[in-house]
Amino acid sequence: MTSNQKIWEELTVYRLLPKDQLKPVYKDFTKIIAQNLSHFGFKLQGRKLIKLSNDLIHIIHLDTRGSWTGINDSYEIEIAIVPVCDIEVFIKNYELTGSKNIYQIIPKLKNYHRITQEYVLLADFITRKLIEHILPYFDMYDTTKAILENRDQFELGNIVERNENLILYSELLNHEDKQASKIVKFVLERLDRIYRDKSKVEEIYTSLSNYSLWLKSKDWYKIDNDLQNKREVILKKLKLSAS
Repeated sequence: MTSNQKIWEELTVYRLLPKDQLKPVYKDFTKIIAQNLSHFGFKLQGRKLIKLSNDLIHIIHLDTRGSWTGINDSYEIEIAIVPVCDIEVFIKNYELTGSKNIYQIIPKLKNYHRITQEYVLLADFITRKLIEHILPYFDMYDTTKAILENRDQFELGNIVERNENLILYSELLNHEDKQASKIVKFVLERLDRIYRDKSKVEEIYTSLSNYSLWLKSKDWYKIDNDLQNKREVILKKLKLSAS
């Protein structure tokens, strides 16, 4: 950036975009951030930047979907930490687990959520904030073991953060059962309440039922095999290779 170019923080006037330009601008905005973070090992898949970190996958979700009424001029950034064997997220396309809004991690960051004609400068600003704050956050939680050592930072029952699977798989991968059996029981009971027809969630229901049995008998061999199979399927789908 040359000396006569402004940075986002120095702008005082913002030019709105016509609605028909929002979709291509969002695509370019996401691409710029993805290129900037590719040096740190992140790869772009749809609206998500993903990176394998041991037995976790770090995700930066640039959510430009807008509302049910159609695309609008605002976006949100979601930060997530997901166990590599979480089929609900990576195969069933459920909501991300271990999720936080970027402003939870960078509390002084103003809510720059509007896309304007100055989006290139905004992409540069967001990139700098991600490198300064979010990458160290990911470094702090680079394994499921690190998650368990700081489990108080991942509150169970938080419907926004959705930490149940994060703690469940973290415990299973580390042969722990401090909360895993309770989580499995809770989720199975919830599925029983919601779904009379279990065929809609058959794979997940069966998987959790197996975990319930294996945890009771402490059959870590079967648990390990199941987790490894899920890991292989997910890494293949995401085109990620384990180091």
